[in-house]
Amino acid sequence: MDGNRIDGNALHFGIYNHVLTVDNDKLVTRKLIVLKDGKLPVAFTNFDMFAGGSGTPLKHLDSNDGPQYLYVCKFLNYVFFEKYSITKLTDITAEMLISFLKGYGSCTLPNDDENTSRSKSSVNRCVNYVLSFVHELERQNHKTKVDWKKIYRKVKKISTKARRVITEEQLAFEIRYKENVNEIFRDITEEAFQIIMQVIIDRHTNILMLAALGAFAGLRPSEACNVRREEYGGIFFELFGDEIYNIEIDLTKEVRLRSDDVPVGGIKKHRRQKVYPAFLAEFRTLYEIYMDFIEGRKFETDYGPLTTNQYGKAYTYNAYLHEFKKVICEAREIMIHSDNPSTQLYGHMLYTHSLTPHIFRHWFTVKLVQFGEQLPTIMKYRGDRSPESANTYLQNKSELIKQLDSVEDEIWSYNTWRVNKIYGQSNPENQESSTTE
Repeated sequence: MDGNRIDGNALHFGIYNHVLTVDNDKLVTRKLIVLKDGKLPVAFTNFDMFAGGSGTPLKHLDSNDGPQYLYVCKFLNYVFFEKYSITKLTDITAEMLISFLKGYGSCTLPNDDENTSRSKSSVNRCVNYVLSFVHELERQNHKTKVDWKKIYRKVKKISTKARRVITEEQLAFEIRYKENVNEIFRDITEEAFQIIMQVIIDRHTNILMLAALGAFAGLRPSEACNVRREEYGGIFFELFGDEIYNIEIDLTKEVRLRSDDVPVGGIKKHRRQKVYPAFLAEFRTLYEIYMDFIEGRKFETDYGPLTTNQYGKAYTYNAYLHEFKKVICEAREIMIHSDNPSTQLYGHMLYTHSLTPHIFRHWFTVKLVQFGEQLPTIMKYRGDRSPESANTYLQNKSELIKQLDSVEDEIWSYNTWRVNKIYGQSNPENQESSTTE
């Protein structure tokens, strides 16, 4: 192990996802903290019993207690391997806690670099989860070496609600955080998005609905992998005559989608997700293209996954990512031959900058901001639990609007896009609906 840095083969603490099948088809994931050698677990620990995080012994069956394990594992690696060399949890001291929390905020931990940044909310979560972990350790009669007077100080303040002076505990040390605001408005141009979608339609139709679910319903890539076919209740279409007026995606629970029980990816927020109204027609059109493509193809009828691989099994997130990388390699070659200088530049950037399927959810959110939607609506259609991510886009709203000559002209039209084939040399007369940076 390098002096301060854990290499790929070093011992370190990590998360092991244990997946259970209950009620025949429902998947429940439990996270465990394990000791790993590289990527392989070599020993299970009982450390997860101190990282409950919710503060209540009563939890829903679907509760997965995810985020706190990441913070706790980072802290454990810091005190066991990276900076200190303790051999048991009870050796933790106040100095170790303070050093880790300050380093986390200032982005000076051993594995951080000059590009590392962390938001205020992320630092707050880290403080709460790590301190709660040590508190729970002591509550269960495992006395540590922490001098809590170095962690907290008591402050008296006037409570307007209680109308009296109350005493509160506050951190006895200062944590500074380093946060960079992402310039999200430079992530993708409109024509680049259209080229990527066109490549998927014409050459990688097997992942078409995964892309459509991200671009028009705001689903996370792993959530898109969880969607089942219409006849299995995965997608619900509401029509009035021939006009579609509502489409809903069932993400209310993670269900078993493969006979080999390989997880396809998680659902961050269980819900029924509506397709954004401006994209109903486009979503339906792409859905029909995809259904024509898979007609007659085998799939595991006991599970009904919407997107399947060549063996009829549900697509996993890793398989989606692998296929998407092929799409980008093909799309960037088209981009660099575009007549649009901005698209050419973007294509060249893709040789040194990587994209993931999350770009579709990003494009979706940008469109909602451009259409004038406010925070509650953006959170609703993104399936967000907290406002932090959506707020990042709203903070850049003025820059996002600058991309448009007019918002009305920017409502994405599948029919116009489909007619205007983008392969080869683009025709400038057919680019009225494209926008550039």
